[in-house]
Amino acid sequence: MPGMKAETGQDISIIDDADMKITGAKKELKQELLRRIERLQDRIVELEKENIKLKPVTTVCKNDGVYEQVSTEGSNFELQPNDVIAVTSDHREELAVKENKSLLFEKTAVKVLLVGDDEARITIISRAFERNKVQACNLTIASDLREANACLAESLPDLAIVNWLLPDGKGIELLPSDTKEAVFPTIIIFSHGDEQLTAESIKMGAFEYIVKSESMLADLPHFSNRILREWQNITTRKHTEEQLLILSRAVEQNPTSVVITNVKGNIEYVNPKFCQLTGYSFDEVIGKNPRVLKSGETRREEYKKLWNTIKTGGEWRGELHNKKKNGKLFWETASISAIKNTDGVITHYLAVKEDITERKRIEKVLEESYEQTEQLLSCISSILIGVDRNDEITRWNTSAEDTFNIKAKDAIGKQFRDCGIQWDWAAVLEGLSDGMDDAEPIRIDNVRFTRKDAKDGFLGITISPIAEAGMEQAGYLLMAADITERRILEGQLTQAQKLESIGQLAAGIAHEINTPIQYIGDNTRFLKVALDKLRNTFLKHNELLATVKQNAVTDQLIAEVEAEIDKNKIEYILEQIPQAIEDSLDGIKRVSKIVKAMKEFSHPGSDEKTPIDLNRTLESTITVCRNEWKYHANMEQNFDPELPLVPCLPGELNQVILNMLVNAAHAIADVVNDEPDKKGVIKVSTHNRKDWAEIKISDTGAGIPKEHQNKIFDHFFTTKEVGKGTGQGLAISHNVIVEKHGGAITFVSEKGKGTTFVIRLPITASSAKDQEKTI
Repeated sequence: MPGMKAETGQDISIIDDADMKITGAKKELKQELLRRIERLQDRIVELEKENIKLKPVTTVCKNDGVYEQVSTEGSNFELQPNDVIAVTSDHREELAVKENKSLLFEKTAVKVLLVGDDEARITIISRAFERNKVQACNLTIASDLREANACLAESLPDLAIVNWLLPDGKGIELLPSDTKEAVFPTIIIFSHGDEQLTAESIKMGAFEYIVKSESMLADLPHFSNRILREWQNITTRKHTEEQLLILSRAVEQNPTSVVITNVKGNIEYVNPKFCQLTGYSFDEVIGKNPRVLKSGETRREEYKKLWNTIKTGGEWRGELHNKKKNGKLFWETASISAIKNTDGVITHYLAVKEDITERKRIEKVLEESYEQTEQLLSCISSILIGVDRNDEITRWNTSAEDTFNIKAKDAIGKQFRDCGIQWDWAAVLEGLSDGMDDAEPIRIDNVRFTRKDAKDGFLGITISPIAEAGMEQAGYLLMAADITERRILEGQLTQAQKLESIGQLAAGIAHEINTPIQYIGDNTRFLKVALDKLRNTFLKHNELLATVKQNAVTDQLIAEVEAEIDKNKIEYILEQIPQAIEDSLDGIKRVSKIVKAMKEFSHPGSDEKTPIDLNRTLESTITVCRNEWKYHANMEQNFDPELPLVPCLPGELNQVILNMLVNAAHAIADVVNDEPDKKGVIKVSTHNRKDWAEIKISDTGAGIPKEHQNKIFDHFFTTKEVGKGTGQGLAISHNVIVEKHGGAITFVSEKGKGTTFVIRLPITASSAKDQEKTI
C-alpha cells in the first residue's frame, strides 16, 4: 500500500504487537494484515468524516521486521510497501463502531462474565457497559475463582473478562486445560504490561489481553464487541475448515472416481479411487485431458452431447467405455456437471464416476442367458402363458399363438380372463383357484377347447404359482399341451387292450357259451321228437273221439290208441318236457349273461364319467374271465349292498378289473399247476369308506418279490415269461385309476402267501381333489 498516510489524530487498528510476537508467524500475518488494511481504507475515511478522533499510533512494524515506537501526533509519516501497522489495543475497537450492524451476534443481549476483586475498576467497567449503545449486555460479576466457576457451572457466557490475579488464584485458571475445548473468548486484564505474562496467557488459551487504564476500561465495551466478532469469525472459519476437511476426506475416500477439470477440460484433481481404477498416478493425469481414457468404443455423438450439456450448466449422465493405462477396457457410469462461482460463471467441471465393468459383464451374461432362454422357450412345443400378480398376461409363446390362433402382441398386457381363449373356463378357473390357495402346482386334465379347425380338442394343463421374496404371490405360469391326439391314441390303446384281452379270453368264452348251448340243443331235439310223438298220439285220440261221437267205438281202435300211448312213452315225455324247458331256459340265461357281460366289458364307453354300480360291473368282469380262473381257483365275492353309485369311466374300469383278475388267476396257476386237485382262492370285495368306494382283489398266489414291488406300475415291466405279458396291464391300470379317476391303487404282497390290490375311487368330486393334492 504505497503512499498511504496516517494523519495526526488517526489510528489504523489492525492487530496489536503482542499478537505479532506470540504467534511467530510474521510473514503470514503481514499478508493477512495487508489485506485487512485494504478493506479498512474506506472505513477510515468514513470515520474521519464523522470526526471520530483516534488516538495516536504507538507501535509500527516496519518491513524489515523491526518494531519501532512512533508518535504520529502533530506529524505525518508514510508507510512503505509491505509495512504492517500494529497499534495498541487501547483504541483499535473504535474502528468497529461503524461495523456493529455486521456483528454475527443476533441475540437480544450478550452475556458477559466479569471476574475481579477491584471494586472501583469493576464499577467503571459496569458503567461503561451500561452506557454502551452498540450491543446490549447482561453482565455477571464474580469476585474470585470460586464464584466464577459457580457462574460457569450454571451457564456459559459469550465473553469472559478476567483479572490476571484474583484473591484465590490466577484468572487464567478459569480457562479449559485444552484450548480446543474453549467455547467462549476470554480477555485477561493485567495491571501493567509484561511480555512474559501476556505470552503465557495467550499460550494458555486467552483470546486477548489488556492493560488497566482509565481510558481502556471506558472503551472496553467497544473492544469486547470487536473481540466477539473476531471470535465468531474464527469459530466460523474453524467450522468451515472442519466441514472442508470432512468434504475433502469424503472425496478422498469416496468409492467412486472423482475428477475435477478446468473450463478447458484439463484435469486439476483426481481422487485415489480414480488412480486405483485407471492405473494412472495423480501426477500423470494432472493437466491432462480426460480423453487419455478414451477407448474409441464410445460414439463421438455421445461426447458431443456431453459437452453441449455441461457447457450450458446442465448435468450429463451416461455410460462410458474407457481404457485403463494398461490398455484394458472398462465400463463406468458418469455424472458430469458444471461448478459455478457466486456470479453463476462456470469455473470447473466435476465428474463422479463408478466402475460398472462387473455389472456390465453380469448384464451381458444375463442377456445371453435371457436370449438362450427365449430361444429355448420358443422351441418348447407346450403352451406357455405367464400371468403376473395383477392377472395380466406377461408371456405368450409361439405354441400358444398356434394353438389358440391369438398373436402374442394381442394377448400380452391383457387380463388373463379377457385374452379370448375358447375353452372350458369353469374348469380352468376352478383349478387356478385351488392352485393359488394352496400355493402348489396343480394339474387339470381333459380341458375341452376349440381348436383352429373349429373342432373340439382337449388340453392337459399344469398351473404353477410363482412366488417372490417378501411376497405371498407374484403370479403363475400356465403350461398346457394339446392331448387330443393322445386321448385318441389312449382310447385306441385301451380298446386294443380290451380286444386283446377278449382275444385271449375268446376260447374260454366260447367254452363257457358252448356248454349251455349243447344242452339247450339236446333239449330242443328232445322236444322236437317228443312233439312228433305227441302229435301222433294226439291224432289217434282224435280218431277215437270221432268214433265215440258216432257211437262206433271198437275194441280194436281202443287197442290201437293204447298201443300208440305205450309206443311213444307219453307219460315219460310229459314228465321230461318241463325239465327240458327249464334247463333250456337256464342255459339261455347263462348264455345271455355271458353275452351281456362281454357287451358291457367290451363297450368303448363314454368320455364322461357316469355313475355305475360297481358290484354289477365286477360280476360282469368275473363272468367274462371265468374260464381264466375256474380251473385253478375258487371265486369268493363279498359285495357291499350299501355301496352307492360311483362316477367312473365304465369301459376303462372294466379293463382294470379284468387285468387284476387275470393276473390273480395266473399267479395262482403258477402255484397249483403241479397239483391238479388243488385250487387257490380269489377274493373280490367292495366297501363303502365314506367318500370313497374301495375294491379289494386278493389272491393266494406266489406274491411279488420285494425287489420288483417298486416297478410293477412301470410301463413294459413284467415278471412273466416272454410272450405271456406285455408289461402294460398294471401301468394302464395305474393311469386309469390315479390320473383319470383321481383315485388310488395300492397293494400288499407277501412272498408265498399272495397279493392284495386295493383300488379306491372317489364317490364325490371333493374327495377326488383331495386325493390329487396328495399324489
